[in-house]
Amino acid sequence: MALGLIRLLIVACALNCCLGARTSEPYRRTTSYSGQRVFSCQVTSASELANLTSDPRLDVWKAWRNEQGDHLVDVRTLSAQGESVVEEVAGRRCRVVIPDVEAWMKEQEASMFSAQHGRSERRVSRKLEWFDDYHPYEDIIAFYTALAASHPDLVTLTPSIGQSIELRPMPAVRITQATSPTAPKVLITCQIHAREWVSGSTCMFMAQQLVENFETNATVRELLSRAEVHILPFLNPDGYAYTWTGDRLWRKNRRVNERGNCLGVDLNRNFNIRWAEPGGGSSNNPCSEVYHGEAAESEPEIEHTVRYFKEHRPLVGGIDYHSYSQLILRPWGFTLDPPPHEAQLKAVGDGMEEVIRSVHGQTYLSQPGMDLYVTVGTSSDWYFSEDANEGNLGFRCAGYTIELRDTGRYGFILPPAQIIPTGQENYEGLVYFLQQFTDSPLPFP
Repeated sequence: MALGLIRLLIVACALNCCLGARTSEPYRRTTSYSGQRVFSCQVTSASELANLTSDPRLDVWKAWRNEQGDHLVDVRTLSAQGESVVEEVAGRRCRVVIPDVEAWMKEQEASMFSAQHGRSERRVSRKLEWFDDYHPYEDIIAFYTALAASHPDLVTLTPSIGQSIELRPMPAVRITQATSPTAPKVLITCQIHAREWVSGSTCMFMAQQLVENFETNATVRELLSRAEVHILPFLNPDGYAYTWTGDRLWRKNRRVNERGNCLGVDLNRNFNIRWAEPGGGSSNNPCSEVYHGEAAESEPEIEHTVRYFKEHRPLVGGIDYHSYSQLILRPWGFTLDPPPHEAQLKAVGDGMEEVIRSVHGQTYLSQPGMDLYVTVGTSSDWYFSEDANEGNLGFRCAGYTIELRDTGRYGFILPPAQIIPTGQENYEGLVYFLQQFTDSPLPFP
């Protein structure tokens, strides 16, 4: 009891010092979505889906299959030309689901940021109160700094594994009491797409729960005594910062592209796995939301992530957290051919689905990434790839993507009230994942 109180006081002191000096500003969107709408379209062919996902006049929010097996996609039109594309590609098979994105966004903001939820007065010493709200980049750095300061025997913070395009540090967090240099490791990556705020919040929640439960939960204590959890809180720090000060729906990084007048690269199309493959759900157009960049690993954020992976072997599992759709996606994203170890990958994905459902009754569907839509150059496929696992001490990293809450009512603008339940169900899923792949890692090749 005394030790726990001391640690809480250290956390409070560390966070207060960091936040007392911070210069982060409250949320202030400057981008208007006037004239934009969101359509839900039934697509009947791979070419229709590819046209919708890669067109620079559209922004795909979600793709899924309904109970009848129809393939559906929700797209935001960025201009009148975008509406023409929707009409041309899918026509009568589309319906309007958000008739005015600007009005819808204002409604969500009014609810989410009323009185800023007292964010400037937040104190982590009240435990889960921190997760009553979303937080800007600087405050999240302060959170992990405080977590490491309060548990120096368990948590190691690397302030920067490298800098982003706009020179923001990309921190790394290591949680373990394992002492062997060959201890099995699992990599958690967060916030690769800027607008998916619940990704970063879920990673913070899971980190805190691992640390707090180490002392009281025998399963967690056993896991962290023989294995390591590594968290990269920001794969896209610049994009995330921009969603607080400019465009709340920004997806990419903030690269100034040499071609065209559009900013940003989709970092989850920039890994060296089938990079830029035609028909693979990425685009060569810098204005597209899925622009893959000028070369594989062209972006410093991905270069630093890949280097960190290769410097911390053996990695036996990797999860990249996204939103939204409530899915557990396993390899591959680019082919229907089964990957190596498909039976074990499916069993673990299905097991995570059951564990997550047991917490709050939410269903996260377990399926191959290809069942969603074709993707190339993605994080989780690269974690599982030959390129990543050569030199991984005889193991293959089991790569997954988890799409967090919800299934579309709020989408990227998930209310803060759902941060804690999202974190709770995914924490249990993570513990299950850690047990499975640290006990029975996949062999390579």
